Amino acid sequence: MTSAVGIRMECRFDRQKPLEGHGPAVLPLYSLGKVPKGDKYDAILLAFTLPKKWMKVDSRFLKSWEAMVRWRDAERCYQRQDHLIKTNNSKGPTNDGEKMLRKYDETVLALLDEAQELAAEMFIETVKSNYPGVDEGFYKFGIKDDVVAQAYYCEAFLEALNCDSLVGYLVKSGIGVAGSPPSNQQKEYIYDGRLKHVLNQLAAKVYHLNIYDDNDRKKVKPKARKLAEKIWKRASKIKKWIEGGRVGEALGPAPLKKRGLTWRSSLPTRRGLL
Repeated sequence: MTSAVGIRMECRFDRQKPLEGHGPAVLPLYSLGKVPKGDKYDAILLAFTLPKKWMKVDSRFLKSWEAMVRWRDAERCYQRQDHLIKTNNSKGPTNDGEKMLRKYDETVLALLDEAQELAAEMFIETVKSNYPGVDEGFYKFGIKDDVVAQAYYCEAFLEALNCDSLVGYLVKSGIGVAGSPPSNQQKEYIYDGRLKHVLNQLAAKVYHLNIYDDNDRKKVKPKARKLAEKIWKRASKIKKWIEGGRVGEALGPAPLKKRGLTWRSSLPTRRGLL
C-alpha cells in the first residue's frame, strides 16, 4: 500500500503491539485458516477485501444488531455466573463464610437472570418490528412463553439473513451438513462459535435436552442442524418478501387483491418512452 491512507493505516497498526503479523502477512495465514477469530483481525482482513464481497446491510439489520449486542452481553454475564456457581458449589457449604458466599452468588445470578430476560424482550421486539413474521417460529417450535429461547431464535435468524445458501449457513455455524466426514478428517476452518452456541442452546430448549447429560449431549448436534435448516429457510423467505416489497404478505393478500382488483400505473405511456 503506497497511498497516504495506506501509510497512515500501517503506522497506526505498527503502534499496536497485539497486532503482530498484520497487513499482507496475515493473508497467507487466513488462507490456511490459522488467523485467530477476533474483531481486530477481521478489521485488518477487511482492508484487503474487495468491496463487492462485503456484506450488505440495511437500517433494519443495523437496528436489530444493536439490540442483539446488548442481549449477547447480558446472556454472557448470566452464563458466566451460572457456570461459576455450578463449578464452585459442587459440595454443600461447611461454614458460615461459605454460606454467605453462596447466598451472594445466588443473588447475583438472580439479578443477571432478570437483566438477561429484559435484554431478550427488547431484542425480540426490535427484531419483530423490523422483520414481520419472524415470531411465527416461536409458535412452531413451542417457545412462545420462553423469552430466552426466542432471543436465541432471533439471533440465529439474523445470522442466517446474509447466508446465501443453507450449506454456507451450516458451515458458518460449525455444525456442518449431515453425513460430513469425521472431525479428524475435516480440513481446519474458521466458524462462528457464538452461532454454534446459540443453535445448541436453542436445540436444548426446544427439545428439552440436558447438555450436561452424556446421552442428551449426543442429540444436541443433529437437533441443532434441523433447527438451523428451518431457521435459514424462514430467514430466506422473509428476506425475499422484504427485497420484493411484500413485507406482511404472509398475513393475507393486499387490499386491492381482496376486492378482485389489480394495481395499474396511472402514468401516461408513450411509444419509445415507457
